[in-house]
Amino acid sequence: MSAKFYPSSKIDVVWCGNVSSIQGFSNESISLILALCKHSKYIRLKIVPMLHPGQIQIKLEHKKSAAIRKLIKKACMNNPIVIYHLFMQYFFGFGNPEEIFKSSARANIVRTTFETHRIFPESVDYLNRFEQVWVPSKFNIKTFGLSGVKVSKLCLIPEIIDFDCYNPSIPPYKKIYQPHKFTFLSIFTSCNFHIVRKGMDVLLKAYSKEFSQHEKVRLLLHIPCSSKEESRRFYERIREEYKKRFRLFIDSGPEIDFSFSPLSDMQMPGLYKSSDAFVLASRGEGWGRIYMEAMAMGIPTIGTGWGGNTDFMNESNSYLIDYNLVDSAYSSYPNKSNAILRWAEPSVTHLRAIMRDIFSDRQKAKQKGVQARKDILKNYGWKQIARLMEIALLRCNSQSLKILD
Repeated sequence: MSAKFYPSSKIDVVWCGNVSSIQGFSNESISLILALCKHSKYIRLKIVPMLHPGQIQIKLEHKKSAAIRKLIKKACMNNPIVIYHLFMQYFFGFGNPEEIFKSSARANIVRTTFETHRIFPESVDYLNRFEQVWVPSKFNIKTFGLSGVKVSKLCLIPEIIDFDCYNPSIPPYKKIYQPHKFTFLSIFTSCNFHIVRKGMDVLLKAYSKEFSQHEKVRLLLHIPCSSKEESRRFYERIREEYKKRFRLFIDSGPEIDFSFSPLSDMQMPGLYKSSDAFVLASRGEGWGRIYMEAMAMGIPTIGTGWGGNTDFMNESNSYLIDYNLVDSAYSSYPNKSNAILRWAEPSVTHLRAIMRDIFSDRQKAKQKGVQARKDILKNYGWKQIARLMEIALLRCNSQSLKILD
């Protein structure tokens, strides 16, 4: 890069995103922000918080909270580069994207992702109006590009997590830990569409068909809810659906336990540590942050062999479920183009076999877990990803000032 590429003073950047909920979207924002602040000498950052509807707020761990509050309180910046961290749904009926382009920002960048084989056509024109489109996976580079987003605008910025926090040496979360039983852990939100996309039905069917109540095994479903009443309603709904769909009763099948209390970012690693394996039969992931968290904890991890998670999941460090591509539930979303978006339908039969294999050959599973942590640490360090963000911002700054490198 030429000397002109590097600025003589720091570049002002505003990050507009969610930094206060329990969802992975918020943790993604926080990790990327803190990595950029720690490892870039060319960027001066301010945060403008955005909370998306329906998200549960929670207190951050003290050190992170202090750093985030400091960045929120920073004075307003003149003519900054603005990064918008947004759900893709913001661009087709759940937001007002035109407001973004009315701002006085020097340049606008969007950080987003999507989990089907294409994105909605309505989103493409909006995305092409940004100077850059940051996506987490090679999967999204392909799916966005094939949908019509200009390849020159696409930047690969993988997700990162706090490896000091997600450390296998931490103790299990005592309230749910049962060392005498082999525990498969899965994590969801209470959003109906999320439950469908994350494949809870596939998991319940595979688990209930493969194991019996006489085996020392349990499935732990962590589904944070905002109140006891919501937890009760959600439990009853799952119970009835389990009975209706599979003609099975939770009380008479293999053990299924529920964890409904929201956990802080410091408690989540203990949740993973309380399990022997992590499983999520997701139909589509733009990245798959919870897979990454489980793997960073050294937990044997089962995921679908399609989507953004295959950037970091492979046969040597995880267990990948076979699948077929099918029309997704997004195809029923109201959209002018009547687009058909496809995602994976994980194989129940193959998932059953994988869960049995892990349950039976625990030593092999542990070895995969050890390899998983090694791979995640090697490929997704904070300094590496901060450098990718810094280069993207330097390029954006150079282009906005009409300086060619």
